[in-house]
Amino acid sequence: MIDQWNQAETGKGSCPIIRNFTPHEVTIMRSDSLEEHVIARFPSEGAARAAEVRKQRGIIQVPDRDKFAVGVPVYEVKMGDVTGLPEPKSATYLIVSRIVAEAAGPRSDLIIPDETVRDTAGRIIGCRTFAQLGGKR
Repeated sequence: MIDQWNQAETGKGSCPIIRNFTPHEVTIMRSDSLEEHVIARFPSEGAARAAEVRKQRGIIQVPDRDKFAVGVPVYEVKMGDVTGLPEPKSATYLIVSRIVAEAAGPRSDLIIPDETVRDTAGRIIGCRTFAQLGGKR
């Protein structure tokens, strides 16, 4: 569990292994009063994916721009199997997407990027924290 790996003092102590299974580099940032600073970067080691299971449930009629009814399919979508994710290993955390974390079910080694940092164009350039998914309230 995360509690056993509290933040180590700078240059001392032991830290867990953190591996990235999202399709892009994950950058951890901290901010001071003026700017964001990069703390760590985790390159992608491959992308874990969650399959989708889809079943058509019906059709909804919607008016097109000429006010004619057009049928739009409605699907039930469920998460399927997760691929590309290693088995849990002691003292190792795996960065994954929220979708993969939800599909994988309860695993204490999965972490997701949280509190994202955006540039002036609105693009995500990093995150400040990690999160683990909890159950329902």
